[in-house]
Amino acid sequence: NEPEQIDGASLVNKIGCVTCHGVDLAGTRQAPALVSLKDNWERNSLINYLRNPSSYNGDERFMEYKEKYKNVVMPSYNNVDVKDLGIIADYLLQLGE
Repeated sequence: NEPEQIDGASLVNKIGCVTCHGVDLAGTRQAPALVSLKDNWERNSLINYLRNPSSYNGDERFMEYKEKYKNVVMPSYNNVDVKDLGIIADYLLQLGE
């Protein structure tokens, strides 16, 4: 019996992305928009970021985010199945197309 495949939108809601990034993922005062990620990300780097966001702390874009979204930390999702992170990455990368 195959486990039921869950879609990207459901996973984004399930792991709580909407809590900080907004129900429409267009950003809030707590976190940036996720609607044009394809401008800055490709699939594998986005999956790696979701698994270990703190490893991107030196990146210029993240320095700006740190200044803009003070006292907010992007959680690590290394406890989420990498297949699910792939589904999430695919979903996020097609937003705003």
